[in-house]
Amino acid sequence: MKPLIFEKNYTRDTTIMIQQIWAQALSRGLREKKGWVNPYLPMIVHFMRNGTIEIWDNTLAREWYMEKFLEENIRDESILLKSIAEYKEQLARIKTYWAKGIAETLAEFQEFLALMPDATFNFNMWYYAVINDKTPQHLLDIMLEIRKDDVFFSTTDIYISNTLKKLCPQIAGCESAVLLEEVAAIPTRAILEARLGGAALIDGFELFLGDHDTFSKKYPSYVLQSEKVAEGTTSVKGQIAFKGLVKGPVRILRRRDQVGEVQVGDIIVSPMTTPDFLPAMRAAAAFVTDEGGITCHAAIVARELNKPCVIGTKVATQVFKDGDMVEVDALSGVVRKI
Repeated sequence: MKPLIFEKNYTRDTTIMIQQIWAQALSRGLREKKGWVNPYLPMIVHFMRNGTIEIWDNTLAREWYMEKFLEENIRDESILLKSIAEYKEQLARIKTYWAKGIAETLAEFQEFLALMPDATFNFNMWYYAVINDKTPQHLLDIMLEIRKDDVFFSTTDIYISNTLKKLCPQIAGCESAVLLEEVAAIPTRAILEARLGGAALIDGFELFLGDHDTFSKKYPSYVLQSEKVAEGTTSVKGQIAFKGLVKGPVRILRRRDQVGEVQVGDIIVSPMTTPDFLPAMRAAAAFVTDEGGITCHAAIVARELNKPCVIGTKVATQVFKDGDMVEVDALSGVVRKI
């Protein structure tokens, strides 16, 4: 069998449940709603490791979907506009749950989760169009305006996390490892801790327990392709999101529970920032990310706050560690130890 190449596109401090909803909206939703059968599945592998979740995309499957979306949008752009309108209506209903902060009962939580598949499907319709550089500019402008203020993913994730802690307080700290199908009978803390130590979810359905090496042995045709850092590397290069030149100490920021550790003048080095990181970003002097493009969260916030930002370095979190003094040269796109 020809190997399927998976690239690590994101690293997030989220629940596996929100990632599972996303994956199922693609793997099952597109098949059921549009009749699209991707010949390169699985599309996504979510890997729980080091307290965060890595999102590995099958490059062929992602490109296939993006081309299908593009073909559809060019043929009849009203399909995308209708999907956006539906998403906004669905979001209005979801916001009534967000307003309470948490679900008070299991039944209420299940009602909320029942709204997620269709809303996430429509979210993905415009998400995969906005990251395709072939999307016509007039459609791209519409979607970028939505994305600028959209908090669907992050707010839903916080709601899920808080609800799980409310309904099952004995798993606090491990709620990110609970699967959708387990909300009515949440596993023991020991089971969840084992998952957090190393587990993968394939296309939102198949759970694997183990680390990268054991995963590769069980699924030899799935190649998790990542950047290698040469020993002694002291600098990285990326894309300039906002120009500037600043020096300061590194603060590695992977999870939302680390936000309070960032001090005024620190240089945030992160896989990728999210809205949860905003208080830390206001204090920091500059942002450096492994991931993301010019429309990513870090880039948008950098432009709003007028702070130097270098994105898409791929390996900054591997090269630097807490306390390293670095120079962020967001004039040349280089970040180096000093």
